[in-house]
This record gives sequence, structure tokens and C-alpha cells, in this order.
Amino acid sequence: MKRILHLLKPCLEMAVAEGIICKNPCDNVVLPVESCIETKTKEQVTLNDSEIAEFKEAAIARYKTTNDYKSRDAIVLLIMLNLGLRVGEMLALEWDDVNLNENLIYINKTVQSNIKNFSSTGKSQYSRVKSSTKTHSGIRVIPINNTVANYFEELKMYDNKKGITSRYVCATHAGTQNTSRNLQRSLDRLVNNTNIRKKVTLHTLRHTFGSTMLRRGVSIEVVSKLMGHSNINITYTKYIHVIQEQKAKAMQMVSIC
Repeated sequence: MKRILHLLKPCLEMAVAEGIICKNPCDNVVLPVESCIETKTKEQVTLNDSEIAEFKEAAIARYKTTNDYKSRDAIVLLIMLNLGLRVGEMLALEWDDVNLNENLIYINKTVQSNIKNFSSTGKSQYSRVKSSTKTHSGIRVIPINNTVANYFEELKMYDNKKGITSRYVCATHAGTQNTSRNLQRSLDRLVNNTNIRKKVTLHTLRHTFGSTMLRRGVSIEVVSKLMGHSNINITYTKYIHVIQEQKAKAMQMVSIC
């Protein structure tokens, strides 16, 4: 609002001087105080390196008797953490989108959850797969490292052993497409088996990916592309706290003279 008034003021003053209007209508405008017109950005929860290590240890836990993973969803959650995928992108990911020969995955659709449907019989909710992501930039090809490729391979072997057949990477034991609610429940159970005491959500995994990448020296331009942000300003705004931390560390490490 201040900027708008700053731009309008000279125009209105000129209009008064030229007799077009009798009085500047903004003369007596009182702006609200800063605390009223600015909303503090909600602080995002992230996992630090030791918490990430503990998260992984719990996720890859196996039964001693069968050597099976205790949770299929936990491996899916590890993939989300390593790739920074949105929840809808993970739910919509199909095996046809995973190229383990070239270590690439293709993100080209998303699941829209809790869509409200109003009809003569009442209100209901449903989910659907949308053949595009949240933004145009969200359609992307992500290279994966050998660790992530191994998680995909482990899922395939798990499914073969359990007789699970599904087109979706994030599937239920019945082979149907999983839901964000089920995945969050699995995440809650996983975190409860660790010493992590933060409120960890599915979005926490994505935010941890971005923060960790920046802290490990990956450029903000690359992080922005990997996460499918529509422009780099979104990445900068979301991770300004990490960037400030890195600047402070850089100034402590470098002495000019």
C-alpha cells in the first residue's frame, strides 16, 4: 500500500496543480501500522543431518525372522525425502515414469486430493490424477543417484515377494493407489520409532530436501529446478533463512586481508 501511495502522490499533486481535481484524496490517508499489514511467514520444520540419519535407520528397519522391510511406505518416504517431491507427485508416480537403466524419473502428473463434490445427494470428497503438476515448471526430469535407484529396486523386490501388482510406485498392499492420509499415518509411525520430537509432515520431507541441498552447497538455481518451482524467487523466499546461514558461515571462513 505504501508503494502504491508513493506512486500516486505526484500524479495527484499534479492533477490538483492543473485544476483537474480540487483536492488530493490521499492527503488524509492513515496507513495501518506495520504489524497489521505484514504477516509473518510460517516457519517450516526441517530435519537436521543427525535426524535424517535416524529417520533413514528407522525407515530401512527389517524383521529379523523374514528380513522383510517393516514398512513398504517407509521406503516411499525415503524416496520423497531424497527427491523433494510434492505429496501429489509421489502419489501419482507410476513405474513407467521410472527409468532405472538411465537413473531418471519423470514428474509429469499429480494427485489432487479432497476435491469437494456437491450433488443432490449431499457433499462428498474425491481425489483424481491430473496430467500436469502444480506448475508448468513442475513437469521435470530428475536424475537419481544409486542410493535412490536402490530404493526403487527394493520396492520392486518387496512387491514381487508379497505378490503386489500395481502401476503406482506409492501403492497399497492391495495394489491400489495410496493416499496422502495413509502416507502421513505411516510417517507418524516411523517418526514415533525415533527420537525425533518435531512435528513431521509429508511436506517436511520436501522442505528438508531443499534446505539440505542448499546447506551442502548446491546452487539455488539447481535446487529450484529440481523442486519444480515456477521461478527462482519462490525458492529464494522459502529458503531465505538457509541462505542467510550460508552467508554468515562464508563470512566466518573468508578473511580478505
